[in-house]
Amino acid sequence: MLRSRLALAASAAVAVVSILTAPLSTQARRCEEEPPKTVLALYRESTEIHIAKLDREVETGIIESGDDYQVVGIQRQFSISSTLKGETRKFIAFDDQEYRYTGQQPEPVEEGPEEHMVGTKVGDTVMLFVKRDEENKDKLVLSHYRDAEKKLEAEQMSAYEKMIGSLNSLFANGEPKDEAVVGWLMDVARDPQTRWEGVFELLTSIESGEYRQQRLDYLKERKASAEGLEEWEAEELKELTANPQDSSSKLARTLTASQKEELLALALEIKAEPAGEDNEFPQMAEGDRVLIELVSRWGDSRLVAKMAEQLREGMEPYQASQMMEKIVRIIDDADARKIAERFSGVFYMDAEEAITAERAGEMELTAEESGIFPNAENKNPAAVKNFGQLKNELIGKFLTRVEVVLTSAEK
Repeated sequence: MLRSRLALAASAAVAVVSILTAPLSTQARRCEEEPPKTVLALYRESTEIHIAKLDREVETGIIESGDDYQVVGIQRQFSISSTLKGETRKFIAFDDQEYRYTGQQPEPVEEGPEEHMVGTKVGDTVMLFVKRDEENKDKLVLSHYRDAEKKLEAEQMSAYEKMIGSLNSLFANGEPKDEAVVGWLMDVARDPQTRWEGVFELLTSIESGEYRQQRLDYLKERKASAEGLEEWEAEELKELTANPQDSSSKLARTLTASQKEELLALALEIKAEPAGEDNEFPQMAEGDRVLIELVSRWGDSRLVAKMAEQLREGMEPYQASQMMEKIVRIIDDADARKIAERFSGVFYMDAEEAITAERAGEMELTAEESGIFPNAENKNPAAVKNFGQLKNELIGKFLTRVEVVLTSAEK
């Protein structure tokens, strides 16, 4: 298995930074990962954007070697078919490194998101976001270690090319006003092919504002405590007090009531792809998933029925737990919250695993949840149901409670 050692090292470094600085819900969605870069962010950081084909990968020599590995230098050579931003070129090349296992034993398989694996193969066409190297201005490098090389299907590539063209117009006279940027994000969100780019930018803006407010409140409490503030914390408090909203968090505040209403309408029209041979549960596009997360922040009860419907149709357990959390955030019902919390404590369990008395005790399950009731004649009763059944029961109870809350609200 080949992988870019440089990319892995960079990933580890930014992961540490993101844990310390990223908004809380972003951390939850992308466990210890740097949030993905949107096209808007990449556009701002890139001097050139090209559509190119990977023609060849040429080995340039062994950089490092050990008893069971080698790090090999690779030059990745692209031919450019079109330039969307910046200087027109025919060719471009990037230096990279690949880690190669050379031991006799099979290399351990690393589990993790597929996005960590290099997906571009010789012959593939990609969209490249390029900038000048900070240390050598004569050298061109990718604008981001992970997200600046986009391998897209033909229809999506066409949509992204159009998106870059609209960004060229947006930035033609310099940095655009927030209202213009939000207008562009709305255009992007309307197209299912590019929806994620628009709604993730808006969601990140909301999270940025929430995080800054949480940090400001925390520092104020620290200042009033006996411990007081460190010097660097005092400087941070001064900056946050002077600028409660940064450039990112201001975008979401620029959304108008009509724009929010349109985004809600888009969310209410979402339809998941039915379950099939390739997917056990109905699948929702990532852009649609983020759109629902975004709209749920506004607390509109009209979205609850839609989310409950999706939960009833079935979804991957982790996503079901997240959906319950969104619903509870809107309806603010104590009973529904309690059920959602119980589900969050078991969603990760194997559906086929039997609930034994020992396991029920470890997880503090009630007799009703485990199906194991006190029995004076049998101190270690046999399991009567599995975690899959328990999860289905909790979802059923949750949906029943949500229906009661919605019905009461209509009266």
